[in-house]
Amino acid sequence: MNIIKFFILSSLSIIQVSALELDYLSASKMFANNNADALVAFYEKQKANGDLITAKALPNPQFTFGATGLNTSNIYDHSTSQQSYRLDWLMELGSKRAKRTEFAKINLASANSNYIDTMRNLFMLFTQQYYQTLKDKNYLDASQSTLVNYDKVLTVAKVKYEHGFLSENDFKKMQLARISYQSDTMQSDLAYKNDISNIAFLLGVSKDELTISEEKIEVTTPKPLKELQTQAFESRPDIDAAQKNKEQSKVGIEIEKAKTIPDVDIGVEADTVNGTPGTFLGVGFSLPILVFDRNEGEIEKAKLSLLQSDALYMKEKALIKSQVEQANEDLKEKNHLYQAYAKQYEDAKKLLYDIQKSFALKGISVLELLDAQNEFKEYEKNMLSSETDLLASEALLNLTIGSLPCEVKQH
Repeated sequence: MNIIKFFILSSLSIIQVSALELDYLSASKMFANNNADALVAFYEKQKANGDLITAKALPNPQFTFGATGLNTSNIYDHSTSQQSYRLDWLMELGSKRAKRTEFAKINLASANSNYIDTMRNLFMLFTQQYYQTLKDKNYLDASQSTLVNYDKVLTVAKVKYEHGFLSENDFKKMQLARISYQSDTMQSDLAYKNDISNIAFLLGVSKDELTISEEKIEVTTPKPLKELQTQAFESRPDIDAAQKNKEQSKVGIEIEKAKTIPDVDIGVEADTVNGTPGTFLGVGFSLPILVFDRNEGEIEKAKLSLLQSDALYMKEKALIKSQVEQANEDLKEKNHLYQAYAKQYEDAKKLLYDIQKSFALKGISVLELLDAQNEFKEYEKNMLSSETDLLASEALLNLTIGSLPCEVKQH
């Protein structure tokens, strides 16, 4: 019997351990490793390795075989036939291969920066969904607590009604009001379940295994706007990618200029002639004579690409500056709103308690009680909303300045 109890308790503990209770940091790590869009972005970044391998490779040699002088009137007569064996190899001049390799290396670094920026944008979408889930979870907990608390008040009202201290109409009003609180609980439960489904999809796990843990506001000293913008310029991967594009454009000009130096195609040939003893060897080379086309058009396009990348870099820098300013202002507003609600929250709870107590002692009417219940319900909902909005705003500001919640996959 004791053995059976042990196995039952062990099974229950295993089930409890298998459930995932995630905070924002642990959920972000799981998102970075499991999310389908994150994996797609990672593989897209890896493609740049192929460009580097291709850029480093030498041109392949080319083998040519030819047979001439065959006697079509007598296919068995080979006295006049001749066979040729030729091997050609392109020798690139002007350091073209070295410049291609340099271009591919910069492209690889740029692809990595673009990948991290893609992850940053994915984290922003995930952060919004995560804190929406947390907000609805808080709504659900609050609505359940409100319903339980109201049932206690309703129990007192029932006693007063049964003893003739409360009219039938007032008691029915209170019973009908319970439907509103029950409806809030059901709607909050549905919203939370939908949020959990969305989060589970983003994390690549079963929704039945997932719960979101509560988070507390941590008071931090806000940084000056200039400091935040400076940090963004240093940390944002998109500004780094824009800088890499400028470097690529400069190397691109060098590559196009190097094409004005002709490559040499060197060939070695061996010929055999039937009826003539020995093998005849020969060498040769060919190169284009750049008289009419000296690649001026492509060089001009490469120069314009450099000017274009400069303009895009300045645009990106201005955009980042504006985004940081907006995110910082949003955080300030969310913090101000939360502090206003949090400061009066305990007073609001005490006020509701006093009103409920006064109702029990026949100090106020049913309408006054219901008004107080509704006002507190709305107040508590707004406070919970401001709390999660503040947490989300802080996380989004960190992402805006280029600080990711966790490391992303690199290899």
